[in-house]
Amino acid sequence: MQYAISFDASRRLLTITVQGAVDLASCEQVMPEVAARFAAHRFPPVLVDSREAVPELTPTDVYRLGSEIFEVGLGRLSRFAVVTVPRGDFDRAAFLEHMAGNRGLQVQAFRDPDEALRWVLG
Repeated sequence: MQYAISFDASRRLLTITVQGAVDLASCEQVMPEVAARFAAHRFPPVLVDSREAVPELTPTDVYRLGSEIFEVGLGRLSRFAVVTVPRGDFDRAAFLEHMAGNRGLQVQAFRDPDEALRWVLG
């Protein structure tokens, strides 16, 4: 998995771009850096662009990853948007959104990056 994390100070937005094969182990390796950047910038909204990612995450993996994401405050302390292209017969981002909604968190899955940007900054 390749990724880039950037912070746009003018919009106060943390963006994470993900490419390539994505599995639970690679996500867990990135999580400490994401959490540190999220805290360092005082909990800004987060936009994850995973349109070029190839997910290799099972439903159980998405549930575990979602739990880890929410523990650091993503979706709880600010909005968290995921832009994705569904692959296969399991929509991982929609499952993450549903799981977050059950916890009262601000997480939305999108196909359109402009729509995601409007929502996350709104």
